Amino acid sequence: MALRASKKEYNNIYLTGDTHQFDLLQQIRKLLAKYTEEELNGSLFFVLGDFGLFWEQDWGFEELDILEQTTNIAKKYNFRIAFLAGNHENYNRLDKLALEPDLHSGSKNCHTLVHPYSKEDTMIDYWTDGIHEINDYTILTIGGGDSVDKHHRTPGISWWSQETITPERVDNVVNLINECKENDNSIDFIFSHDTADQIKETLFTLQPAVNMFKIDPQPSSVELNRVIRPYLTNKPSIFSSNRNLSTPDWYFGHYHTDFNFTYGPMLRGEDICSMRCNALYRQVVKLEDGLGEQFTKYKEEEDGERW
Repeated sequence: MALRASKKEYNNIYLTGDTHQFDLLQQIRKLLAKYTEEELNGSLFFVLGDFGLFWEQDWGFEELDILEQTTNIAKKYNFRIAFLAGNHENYNRLDKLALEPDLHSGSKNCHTLVHPYSKEDTMIDYWTDGIHEINDYTILTIGGGDSVDKHHRTPGISWWSQETITPERVDNVVNLINECKENDNSIDFIFSHDTADQIKETLFTLQPAVNMFKIDPQPSSVELNRVIRPYLTNKPSIFSSNRNLSTPDWYFGHYHTDFNFTYGPMLRGEDICSMRCNALYRQVVKLEDGLGEQFTKYKEEEDGERW
């Protein structure tokens, strides 16, 4: 099922990684400190999963306080906040939110959070899997991921099985990629919480500090390998791009690090993919800038069998 959002226009798009509820206001303060009121006006602040505002079984004092402070700041500076589902989320509450309409743009895969009591727009939107046309960009969003600590958590209380990215969901995502390919319409960016297992392994090689996440292959990241497959070609002309890239830039959270690199597997000595990746956690960045232009280049020789 193709999930396409209606076109949105924002002044700028900013991103950050996991906020886990209590870090949300801290990341917003970083946003305010780094960018001017003029830059923020009419912009979008995007959290790449583990938003954490939906954690308890219902709205409690702390969650409501964070929600109201966040809403007041967003209204004052006139920017919206969007988030994807991560793995540390109360999916029972998110599933209910996913039934709500988008008051901001009417999109089927963007859902507006209204205040639980006043029913006013909180300036926060929950984005589910799909294609979003934003400004001059086509953005693919994919939520979810696996908790490496789930064995220490309680199902339905501190862990929810809906976090895992299923084959059916990836089928839909791959259909969207192929649909764009057939229409000569490039996907410029991927926003997700987790990332493909092959990209993750590259991150572990270049950034050993995140090896705390290096356990047995996780179902979600293994499934996300299929997102890379349409781009594994040495014929970049099959994808057009305003930025002359054959593949999208991939922004993801989950791994509690701020690091950028270029994932570039090779087959028989030739590049078959060159994907710029930004892992985000504490940093707040502008979409077009990422973590900077100094991307660490990593090559691995593929045997052609994995894909």
